[in-house]
Amino acid sequence: MRWVRMAASSWRWFVMTSVGVAALAIGATAWGAPSCVSGPQEAETGLPTGLIAGTDGAASGGAYIHRPDGVGSSWSPNTAFQVSYCFTVAQSGTYRIKARVWADSGVNDSFWVKVDGALTGSGHWDVAHVAYGDDYVNSYGVTDPVEISLTAGDHLVEVLLREDGTRLDRIELEPVTIAGLKCGPPLQEAETGSITGFATGSDNKASNKKFIHRPEGAGSAWSAKPDFVATYCFKLESDATYRLNAGAQGPSSTSDSFFVRLDSGAAFRWDVAQGTSFVEDYANSYLVADPIEWNLTAGPHRVDIYLREDGTKLDWVELEKRTEALGQCGGLAHEAEAGALTGMVVGGHPKASGGSFIHQPDGAGSNWTPKDSNRATYCFRVQQAGTYRIAANVHAASGTSDSFWVAVDGVQYGRWDTLLNTEFLPDYIGIRGGEDPLIVTLSAGRHLVDVYLREDGTCLDKISLESVP
Repeated sequence: MRWVRMAASSWRWFVMTSVGVAALAIGATAWGAPSCVSGPQEAETGLPTGLIAGTDGAASGGAYIHRPDGVGSSWSPNTAFQVSYCFTVAQSGTYRIKARVWADSGVNDSFWVKVDGALTGSGHWDVAHVAYGDDYVNSYGVTDPVEISLTAGDHLVEVLLREDGTRLDRIELEPVTIAGLKCGPPLQEAETGSITGFATGSDNKASNKKFIHRPEGAGSAWSAKPDFVATYCFKLESDATYRLNAGAQGPSSTSDSFFVRLDSGAAFRWDVAQGTSFVEDYANSYLVADPIEWNLTAGPHRVDIYLREDGTKLDWVELEKRTEALGQCGGLAHEAEAGALTGMVVGGHPKASGGSFIHQPDGAGSNWTPKDSNRATYCFRVQQAGTYRIAANVHAASGTSDSFWVAVDGVQYGRWDTLLNTEFLPDYIGIRGGEDPLIVTLSAGRHLVDVYLREDGTCLDKISLESVP
């Protein structure tokens, strides 16, 4: 059985039989053909041949794919030891392969990689030496990272054994450019887009002290015209409902609107909030929807913002995922009780910050796996992309009431053994058997941290993100 390319957006299984050839469409249950998805995939959800799944609480989803250390390596690509993934690409462009990996030595730190049946350069990917960290597929001695041109449609990525003991935890296709436009994180400064016709202005109250506009009196436009447009490409991590959020300023009723277009949709009028300061505002479709929302797939999406009324200013733009926690989103620090709480109880104590904390009361029951029925979700807005650690004040009176489960942006990192104390002392989130403190790489934009019940009686007081120098 093997993959055969049928068309630009079609892969099919061909099963060789004694009487001929039979074809199975992608997603067919026979032979376990992998389903095509648009976003990141857990390694263990692919179609493995010869490689096996292992379990580790520090791995995303608690599992990974590998050939066990000492079982044997392969110094040329061998389809008897591989795992296959099918990705649906929404827009033609240039992409990289981003993966979460584990490699602890120079003798178990590589895979072979193919895309649509062809090796990526030399095909030899030397994996970064990390304990479950992000890495881009490279072509050893040639290109780092590898960038590939893909058409819209379905594409096959195969990861093959090279050195045993190397672990694959998660994998995705990450857009680099779409139609020549560089793709970036969900939050971008207005002046960093592809700008035509707009001018860049300066204001100490603007993010990064800059904004874009058509100066007042220079002329307005009553339809979306390509002569005056700012274009942005956003990389979305997951399928979800999104809104367009922005920092904007509408100085008057005659200088308070833009036209907006998402991907290949129709342009619509957005009336921004009026005022003489930059404020956070959701794009609306005038007299239709406020805010306007879209159901979007993971991957690249293009936003065009056109001139309507001169004098209207744009500071930053973001495609924001709508979640239960966004009502309290913002900043880098939160009181524990201010999060989106499910099954967690607010308690009071004079030594706690603000006099309150959250917990599952001692004796009410523990959870030995993360459960959505007992969690607290915190939404942080990161202005500067970089590496961060998570600080928290905790109360843990005993060795049977001193742990939580932790996830960041939906990725389960594992068990956090908190500092034993009864004073609500500061601690950094660390993962048993993994990083301590946990260091996460975050893009500019909004990020979610989930703290789940593990042992009842463990108390969380406040939580924050700290930049790591």
